[in-house]
Amino acid sequence: MYFDIAGDPEPTHLDMLRAVAADDRIVYGSDFPHSSANVVISKKKHFDENVKYDVVRDLIYAENAFRLLEK
Repeated sequence: MYFDIAGDPEPTHLDMLRAVAADDRIVYGSDFPHSSANVVISKKKHFDENVKYDVVRDLIYAENAFRLLEK
């Protein structure tokens, strides 16, 4: 099972998800057009600037989705 972090995953939801799901099963979702572009950009900026996600950011943004779509 893969998990999309569309919506508002910070500050607690993403940490809770990571406690029960492997990092290689989490993918980035913008939830656009449900959420306006300004909201998506703001949430992405917060995720990008949060240093505690440095080790998983590339997995969540791209690597996990590439691996999933290759199957």
